[in-house]
Amino acid sequence: MPAPEEKLREALALVTGAKVRIVIYGSEAVVRAVSKAADYPELNTPKAYEAFVSICRQMRTDTEGNVDLTDQEIRRVLFGPGLDTLPEK
Repeated sequence: MPAPEEKLREALALVTGAKVRIVIYGSEAVVRAVSKAADYPELNTPKAYEAFVSICRQMRTDTEGNVDLTDQEIRRVLFGPGLDTLPEK
């Protein structure tokens, strides 16, 4: 079983790889949304949840065009019931 430090290194490598792909392949709007979310390294506040939902919304917009889902619907799918009651923007 890998040591905790090695697991952390592996996790950071995965996150870094994902961020590199977003910067290379993501739209300007997605990169900006990820940049704003960087202010919230943990999903532990309403603002952090909003930032993450914003990334997902923008990615959907890029692939689907118009997105008729509400932030509450997206939050519920991502984080489950209970966190879907945050106030809308």
